[in-house]
Amino acid sequence: MRTLAQLVALMAIAGASGTALADQPHLLSTAEANLVASSKAAQVKQCYFRHVLVERRATGSVRVDLDVRADGGVARARVQAPGVVRRAFERCVVARALTWRFPASAEWTEVRMPFYFGIPVRLRARPRPLDASPPPRPAS
Repeated sequence: MRTLAQLVALMAIAGASGTALADQPHLLSTAEANLVASSKAAQVKQCYFRHVLVERRATGSVRVDLDVRADGGVARARVQAPGVVRRAFERCVVARALTWRFPASAEWTEVRMPFYFGIPVRLRARPRPLDASPPPRPAS
């Protein structure tokens, strides 16, 4: 009988502390990070199409690595985009990423946000060889 009383008392204590734990910040979940990523994809895409279409080796793949503070603000952002040489794209994405807000959490969180943008073939830069002459004009 004494064990049952201890168990009930333990459950009462756990129940009381369970409500207090609900008020404390939690760890940032994957679902919460994905929600922010999907809402910010248009900003990354805008930077990509503004700065990267002239890059012949751009793959359309971008990864944004973020350090998210406990208050939900972004402390640091890094961009990886295979085939992209120009730094203007990275500066564009980092400037936007530093303004993003995540839900508050118990501690700092590292977030990796992958994006993929299909690049239309007709928009890719097609450099002419240096020794090529301009195309002939049609006879009139």
